[in-house]
Amino acid sequence: MTARAALSRRRTSLTTQKNEAQPLTDKEKNALAEAMRIYRESAPIKQSEIDQYKGLLYHGVPVSAILQAWSICQIQPDLGFSDDNNYLKNAIAEAEHVDFHNGLEKQTVIAPDGTDISEVVEKAVVWLTEHSF
Repeated sequence: MTARAALSRRRTSLTTQKNEAQPLTDKEKNALAEAMRIYRESAPIKQSEIDQYKGLLYHGVPVSAILQAWSICQIQPDLGFSDDNNYLKNAIAEAEHVDFHNGLEKQTVIAPDGTDISEVVEKAVVWLTEHSF
């Protein structure tokens, strides 16, 4: 392919890309939001359940965020590769200024209704610790 032909193809490609990108309509935004809700509700811990843990902390990190990160990782095609894998590591480092790979003391986490959810939080923490990069 000549340089001229390559340049012509590139211009055509850029023109096509420029013309194709349009903001989503309200209908498309609503459809996307609904698809995301359905997708998240297919996770091991449903978003509607996670929402009830807002305000609870584990080593200074919101329990709802830990559980959401873990749940999102569990519904990815490749469980070991998601930016959510690193949420806990970064959040713990920021909150407690520690390297969480050296281990954290177990903490009891009690939901507002009195339920002890420590086991599920620990399960999420262990998985996120093992799969962070």
